[in-house]
Amino acid sequence: MFFPFCAVWNRIRPTLEPIVEARKIRRQETERKGLLETRTSLVENLYKTYLKTLKPSQWFFQPCPAEVCEFSPFNEHINAASDLSVKEKTFAAAMTMLPGLLVMWAEERRKGLLEMLRAASPKGAAGVLQISMPQSIGRYRRGRMGN
Repeated sequence: MFFPFCAVWNRIRPTLEPIVEARKIRRQETERKGLLETRTSLVENLYKTYLKTLKPSQWFFQPCPAEVCEFSPFNEHINAASDLSVKEKTFAAAMTMLPGLLVMWAEERRKGLLEMLRAASPKGAAGVLQISMPQSIGRYRRGRMGN
């Protein structure tokens, strides 16, 4: 009685295993995507809470939540292994670093604007370009958004 079962299993196994493996991979990808979305929403909520500590007039000059998720300390936790538990307290150290990261982000934007202005200015223009950060970022964002 055992022998016929083995024969059937041996016959369907080569067809069945690739299907099961493909579905396993698809399931793991779906689970990973959901996990990343959950972790990203944690960071976005923490960032929105941080923004509430600022004056509303400062909000316009801050990066969007998606950009904050790309900052290294946050990205490391968001993209951590699936078996690691990531909660709000996991981002505590990154949140203490956030003001400094925002200053670096603003400085990178300022340098980018300066480079664009230098590239657009006439070759013979003399003098050092001075950029006011709030005005420049506002103009840059409006230009980037197509306004």
